[in-house]
Amino acid sequence: MVGTNGHVVCFSFDFQFGAGHIYVNKRNVERERFLLYAEKPARWVSKYGSITFNLVGRDWPHDGMNEAGLVVLSLGLDETRFPKPDDRLPIDENGWIQYQLDNSATLHDVLESMKHIRISSRSIGDSHFLLCDSSGASMVVEYVDSHCKTYTGDALPYAVLTNDTYEHLLAYLTEQKRLPVEKRAPYRVTSSCCRFLHVAEKTDRLNVSGDSLVDYGFNILDDVRQSNSQYQVVYDPRNHRIHYRALNSGLRKTVSFADFSFDSGTDVLMAEIQSARAGNLKDDFVPYDRRRAFDALIAFNKNTFEYLPNKVLESIVDAPTRSRCLPGNSGARPDSRLTGRHNPEETKGLSVSFQEPPAKDVVLRSNERTRAIDLAVKLNSVAPRDLSVVLALPEQGDLVPGRNVFVMPNPLTIPQGSSSGKATVVILREGLGDAVDSKLAVNLISDDVPVSGTDQILVRIRRESETGNNRDQ
Repeated sequence: MVGTNGHVVCFSFDFQFGAGHIYVNKRNVERERFLLYAEKPARWVSKYGSITFNLVGRDWPHDGMNEAGLVVLSLGLDETRFPKPDDRLPIDENGWIQYQLDNSATLHDVLESMKHIRISSRSIGDSHFLLCDSSGASMVVEYVDSHCKTYTGDALPYAVLTNDTYEHLLAYLTEQKRLPVEKRAPYRVTSSCCRFLHVAEKTDRLNVSGDSLVDYGFNILDDVRQSNSQYQVVYDPRNHRIHYRALNSGLRKTVSFADFSFDSGTDVLMAEIQSARAGNLKDDFVPYDRRRAFDALIAFNKNTFEYLPNKVLESIVDAPTRSRCLPGNSGARPDSRLTGRHNPEETKGLSVSFQEPPAKDVVLRSNERTRAIDLAVKLNSVAPRDLSVVLALPEQGDLVPGRNVFVMPNPLTIPQGSSSGKATVVILREGLGDAVDSKLAVNLISDDVPVSGTDQILVRIRRESETGNNRDQ
């Protein structure tokens, strides 16, 4: 929302649950993205610090702003179909948000990054995105029919987004504005198109400035407030402040970038989104606490997915431990980089293979919601340093990676001086067909060392009938 001498970005998070944390993320941190559904992960070094709202856990933002003034918002879109695999490194949709906040200052940076990374088609959520940089320029990014569509400049006459495709929203607005006011569809806050039309008209050609712009933003958010609005945010890039209100309190809270250090040598900080306090929340932030993060993730799972077992949740909450702060001048801006294959000379002569194939025939009993299969991998020699082994899960029958089958940890780390490691595949009963068997395929696709020996394991998965008899083909 652009005023006479600045701009703000307003957002309402409407969902059945919203008791996560606000995180202060650091610059100059090397991240390795964790993918539950087992594809080769992206690795990068953060260039900018950021403050994000995270419902799932650390490094899993839903929206946020970075030091450069880039704001990224994620909104639900049922029509979303992320791109099919190609040569770009895959990343999940929350990881895509973190990557952009870590590395992009402008919309141009975002567009350039999309030549090298893609949101995996196996991502669990369905989202499109609204982004705004420090110049006030905005962009919508959508994935429909596996193709990316971006709207910016003249193609984005209104920097507004709700829960329909931008093309559909703009067509609705055009149709309604042709009609006399008395003949327009009545405003319904539950209608995505109605909210878009209302906000677009409210923000068109504003003559508001300064703190009044923040107040005006909250007034608009009041107009679109729904019963499940978990928090409402007004991002103020010019002043590097975030103003928000939570569901359990109408009191306005402020998080200021000036109150925090983004140096990589300082603690990652967290604070409760649903804080009852008002005013500056600087004193609410504490060093990252795994237990608090895990409790929030359990609550999120219980109120949303419901079916993810604790073993999967533990992998999610432990994934950020693979991030590491890099040495050097804490004030420097490192060049962000995407990395894949390591220097082959470092691991010359090493190979990796599966050590112990699991049982070739697994039956999920009628009282089992999940089944864990342990996999052992080995090197032909001890690791000269910590090595990553990446495992892949192709879709086989009713087993859909990211939906009802997960591998963790992925990548698997074989520590320096060791020659083996263990990973676990978790299969959920939910989603398995009653009448057919599925084959679980696990492939070794390690970037660190070449694969040799048994590079794939196949396991027949059968679901026991409700009467106790196994289903046979």
